[in-house]
Amino acid sequence: MSSFKDIFRHLGSLPSKTKNLLALGLTLGLIVALPLFLLALKQNFENRGRASVDFRTIVFDENFNGTGIDSASWETFGSGLSIDSGTLKATIAGSASETRAGVKTTVVIPGDFKADLEIKKLHANQKKYAFAELIARKTDNSQVAWISIKRDDAGHYKVVSDAKNGTSFSGNKESSIHAPPFVLRIKRKGNKVETFYRDGSGFKKLATFDNTLAGDVNIELNGLSATPEFPTLEARFEQFHLEYQVPTASPTPTASPTASATPSSSPTASPTGSPTASPTA
Repeated sequence: MSSFKDIFRHLGSLPSKTKNLLALGLTLGLIVALPLFLLALKQNFENRGRASVDFRTIVFDENFNGTGIDSASWETFGSGLSIDSGTLKATIAGSASETRAGVKTTVVIPGDFKADLEIKKLHANQKKYAFAELIARKTDNSQVAWISIKRDDAGHYKVVSDAKNGTSFSGNKESSIHAPPFVLRIKRKGNKVETFYRDGSGFKKLATFDNTLAGDVNIELNGLSATPEFPTLEARFEQFHLEYQVPTASPTPTASPTASATPSSSPTASPTGSPTASPTA
């Protein structure tokens, strides 16, 4: 107590001008600090009870070992599709128009994902304009990114990749690749999409696309008979692996002496008969 008395006694002995400056400084400090304190208090009340968003990873593997295409996991488009000897076979008869035949995931992917596809075979009656494709397509069809296998004039295999936003293409990327089987990868993280192909023991990046695939997407596997030759083709897809993130909302705990939160079960997204959910680190 004596120390406080000494401080006040000392302050009282200061010149009037000095005391006025100290008072002014204290007032200015309160003017600056008080709004910041009130803002922090407001944010604290707003955040109380607000749901925090976490993510979990869903893993889906498809080996096409059944007797038919699993309608719970895949939606078909085009004709000439079948399950044959552990592969999804897409057969397209040459016509006078560009034709696709394949499947797309029934599950809609809202966030980051990685999809791998093994292509066992691509055969066509003409070398060019036959494709086997791995595609990520926005649900409203406004944006799409893909990586494909094709053959050039000499019959050599090529891997190609591009993206499309509305009517604008990002720019085709192309590289030579060994003989089948082929393994392709398409990956999204944030607003960036990357495509890869396996050459030897590891994956090589083929293309990177920024801001070209935002929002909900489906993954497609298909054969494509393209203009201008419209070849007859057969594409066989052997293994497909998909990892994707979905948000999991969980309430922020709030202290309450009179009530406690009652846990409730939430449905788990299931693109196939036996997906495996694992928490994301």
